[in-house]
Amino acid sequence: MTANPYFYTKVAIEKIRYHPLASEQSGYNRYRSSELDVIPNLPTSELEGIKTSSDQSVQAALRLTPLLSSMYLVFNLQDPAFQDVRRAQGTVYGNRSRDTNFQGHALWR
Repeated sequence: MTANPYFYTKVAIEKIRYHPLASEQSGYNRYRSSELDVIPNLPTSELEGIKTSSDQSVQAALRLTPLLSSMYLVFNLQDPAFQDVRRAQGTVYGNRSRDTNFQGHALWR
């Protein structure tokens, strides 16, 4: 992607290249080897090491931002595993304990 020559003011970044990444780990490895300037996310297994790194430039490059998202589970109620309502309810209750906003009650309406 290149800068629009008709934009009303000069832009600071002339060109952007987008590189699709196979995984968070491969993106992080490419970032560490200076192949990439920015990555959208990194493996959670690397987070503690980055936070406690003695290299100040690594810590300065890390930006943690909250993320508002919605996730949902879809159960195939035709599957024999979920024909027993107790099993489906147990799955919902187990997931509800991890997230207080879990909306599992819709399963048996």
